Amino acid sequence: MEKDTAKIHIKALFLIFLFFFSCSRDVEIKYVTDNLTRKERNRKKENVPEIVVHNFKDRCTKDGKLLWKLAADKAYIFSSIKRIRLFDIMLFYYKKDRSIDAFVSSDRGVIGVDDQDLSLFGNVVVKSRNDTILKTEELHWCDDIKKVFTDKFVYIKKNNGDIITGYGMIADIDLDKVIMKKVDMEGKFNDFENF
Repeated sequence: MEKDTAKIHIKALFLIFLFFFSCSRDVEIKYVTDNLTRKERNRKKENVPEIVVHNFKDRCTKDGKLLWKLAADKAYIFSSIKRIRLFDIMLFYYKKDRSIDAFVSSDRGVIGVDDQDLSLFGNVVVKSRNDTILKTEELHWCDDIKKVFTDKFVYIKKNNGDIITGYGMIADIDLDKVIMKKVDMEGKFNDFENF
């Protein structure tokens, strides 16, 4: 009788074991495998930095000459996509004689590791060597053409008091040559021919 009971228990355990593993195996595999597509997984990786740096500092030189220095309170480095996300930015552009060409500040930005292109967002202020001030909410630097540009609202105050506002512009970093897309101007315009 004990042998029959033991055989029944073994058969019951075997059936229970078989039932659980045969019925739930596909379900378990679905939960264990990641249901994200490859594109979604790559997007997820892009949002996780490999390195976080506080008091980040960087500089760019060419042929031994300093082009710019950058400081940020925090930097998220994404080496897989070759981008650095920056927060509370101060940036100095230099002329060939090592004097400051322009000072730039911004709440946040993104810089390319390979191309040195820079996008700035939030309270962007540029002050040039000739005391021209530019304010906007978004500004982009294209290193290939050495120009800054935006499609957002722009406020420019020249050192002679002229104020230019409008939407969209492209300019040199020293703000000597500015091309506005849609312009509103006010001031005395004494220096208009030099603008």
